[in-house]
Amino acid sequence: EEALHLCTSALSIYLTLNDYSRQLGWKDGFFWTDVAQTTDNIGVVNMNLGDSESALHYHQTALLMREAKLGPHHLDVAATKDNLGLVYRQLNYTEKALELHTQALDIRLQTVGPYDVATAASKTAIANVYYQREDFGKALELYNEVLETQMETLGHDHLDVAATLQNIATVLKHSDLDQSWDKFETSLGIIVGIYGHNHRSVADTLNNMGGVLFAQDKFDAAMSTYQESLEIGMSILGPGHPDVAATLSNIGAVLEKQGKKEEAEEKFAQAAAIWQEAGIEWQDELDGPRAEL
Repeated sequence: EEALHLCTSALSIYLTLNDYSRQLGWKDGFFWTDVAQTTDNIGVVNMNLGDSESALHYHQTALLMREAKLGPHHLDVAATKDNLGLVYRQLNYTEKALELHTQALDIRLQTVGPYDVATAASKTAIANVYYQREDFGKALELYNEVLETQMETLGHDHLDVAATLQNIATVLKHSDLDQSWDKFETSLGIIVGIYGHNHRSVADTLNNMGGVLFAQDKFDAAMSTYQESLEIGMSILGPGHPDVAATLSNIGAVLEKQGKKEEAEEKFAQAAAIWQEAGIEWQDELDGPRAEL
């Protein structure tokens, strides 16, 4: 909400400055690029707040401005198309999301070529759509292409590489649990090397690794991994955070498998209370591609 307020205030200022600059002889206004960027930013904030209708409005407005001033093949146009695609994916309009992300990718391929982090970002967005549609083969193929690009351009120990390894690991959970574990483990090593052990992304990754162990019926190891994730999450996010609730629920699932029904119900109740307080419906372990770490 604070970010929305700040961005809206900034837009108002840029619009005023742009009007003044027009009066001084600038045809389109000196600050029109700032107006377009801030309009696009407001769309991103609204999407993160769950207001898809407002997000679409601001992104579409930014897209019209950028296409009119820059033409249809500019990188800023590609960025806004990717943002629009994210909103449509959030709305589960995957066909429209795929169309927009593909258009953004085409622009980036023509402008900066295949070995660029922006091109990799568009490929990741497309792969995320395929994952959502449960087309795991296409998703995995694209994630591997992204990983190759990132390793070549960013090196092997970059956070973007870690995020893509997690995306690959998440897809592999549906077909090859051993390989999935290996990718999560490699990603974890990168994250710990950058942030240290006591970080939210470490807790998230451990939670995902616990899910792999759970799927392999390695319940003792899964419990240990979930507990480690819980300790980090509690220390960083506090006991009332939804991510903590997700880990508590996962621990409850392990206890249930171990025949400890009363302890399991206690963990489920703790998780449900946190989610209820946060206004979130009961949920299973979150499983899906990561945009960033």
